[in-house]
Parts: sequence; structure tokens; C-alpha cells
Amino acid sequence: MENISTISLNIQRPEQDIVEDIRAACLTYGFFQVTDYTHIIPKELPIRALEASRQFFQLPLATKQSLRKLDHISGGYEPYKVLNLEPSNKYGFGHNEGFSFAAINHPTAWPDESLTHGFQVTMRDYYDAVSSLAAQLGRYIAIGLGLSRDYFDDFFTDQLAHVKLAHYYRPQESDSIGSNVGVAAHTDWGAITILLQDEIGGLEVLDQASQWVEVPPTPNAFVVNLGDLLQRWTNDLYKSTKHRVISPPAGLHRYSIPFFSQGRPDYIVKTIESCIPPGKEAKYPPIKAEAYLKLKFESTYSMVA
Repeated sequence: MENISTISLNIQRPEQDIVEDIRAACLTYGFFQVTDYTHIIPKELPIRALEASRQFFQLPLATKQSLRKLDHISGGYEPYKVLNLEPSNKYGFGHNEGFSFAAINHPTAWPDESLTHGFQVTMRDYYDAVSSLAAQLGRYIAIGLGLSRDYFDDFFTDQLAHVKLAHYYRPQESDSIGSNVGVAAHTDWGAITILLQDEIGGLEVLDQASQWVEVPPTPNAFVVNLGDLLQRWTNDLYKSTKHRVISPPAGLHRYSIPFFSQGRPDYIVKTIESCIPPGKEAKYPPIKAEAYLKLKFESTYSMVA
């Protein structure tokens, strides 16, 4: 696999060039990076978000534990090694802790403002800005599929997206089985994931030769990948590719912030007609966005871990 493509969203570029670059990435690995997005996301906001994330994870464990996430909709703290995205692998529990939240109308166990000054404001600003980027990427994807540019707009309106702050570090027993698992091999559940990562790295993508290929951090870039829901929507035309995170070496800490675009809860995802070959039927039945998310969540999280 060659390095995943880096696509400039510079407003001076012809839109069709951006559309074609994104379509080419969607047809192959479903992974690409985007730069020159400051007309959508202020340049300083990703820096603020990563710093706020670091500050949150420095809180005492008892404080974080009091903010536990309870279900697939609510936001809150996700303890170390609670998540296994490869359930058949008993060593697949990732060496990370997290904090997730959704849109403002969904409940979240926020830390007290006195403990993390400006944390909630920064996270809300980040959510709104990256949600706008997701919607814009959805328009480019729609055009690339020969659809009207607003085809996916209803999906992204009032969507149940989640932002997750992730903190990766190895246990003291760094030579134990599975100690290098930051996040086990998986595909994402939703339509689009937009990832902000720090300089440590660790993200790897499975190429078509079944080899793991590193996606090194690129300054001032977001990593974008397609999720299972968009692959389903396009009848497997576009790809949701398996990926994983290798936990950093002992003593180092990795921070990343993925934004999972999962759609308006009552939105019915039905295979796009133009993606069904003549004489064939859709591979997947229609499903509501939230029902799909709930099924995935319940098969993945161990909330008693």
C-alpha cells in the first residue's frame, strides 16, 4: 500500500478536483488525510482541543471514575481497557482510557469547571467545527457518487455524532501479552470518522495485501476514514477499512481525538440505487442509524470492566 493520499481542501482549488481526489480514496482504502481546512475549522482549535484532553486525563482516577459513560448515547469517562473492538480476541482490550460526548442535547458527565477550566467550551467548539467539516466532506462524497450535493445533508443534521478523547499508554507489565494493543483491529461503525492525532503516532491501516501500514502524523492534517455505515450505504462500493492503534512505547503517552459521524438517530440508511448493479439486489436491508449504532456498541463495550 502506498501512503494514504493527502487532499487539500483549499477553497482556491476547483471543487471537482477535490471531489475526484476523495472519490479515488473512497474506492480504494477509504482512508485519506485533509489539509487546508481553516475556512471550516479555526487553526488554533485542534491545538486547544488536544491540550484540554491532556488536562482532563491528568485528573485523579477517582474523579474520572465518577464521570462514567453509561450507554451508547450518553457521554462520559471510559476507563482503561474497557474497550475491545475485536471481541474474539481475549487480549484485544485496548490500552487506553477515554472521554466521549455527543451533541449538546445528549447527556454527558462533564467534569466540574473548577477542575478543567474551559474544558466544556473547548469541546463544544470542537464538536461544532468538526461536524461542519463532516457535512462538507459528505457533500464532496455525494457529488463523487453522482448524487445531488445535499444528498447526505439530512443524515448530518441533528446527528448523533460522538467525539472521543483517547489517551494511550502501556501498562507497567509492558512485555505482557497484548500490551502493544492501543486499539484492536476494527472497522468504524458510522459514516465518516475524522481523526486528530498528536505527534506520537501508532495508527496503522490494513492494506489489500493484508499488511499493516503506518499512517504517520502529518502536521495540520486530519485523518478521514469511511465507516461501515457508508460502505453499507454504497452497497460495498466505498470501503470501510480495518485499522488499529499500536500503543506507544513505555513512558510515552499518545493523545488523539476521533469524531465519529453516525447520523441523525431516526435516519433510515437505505442502499443508494445507483450503487446497485443492474439486475442485482441491495446487499443490505434498510436500518435506522441509531439502531445500527446500538447493535455495534453492545457487542463491543464491557461497561463493568
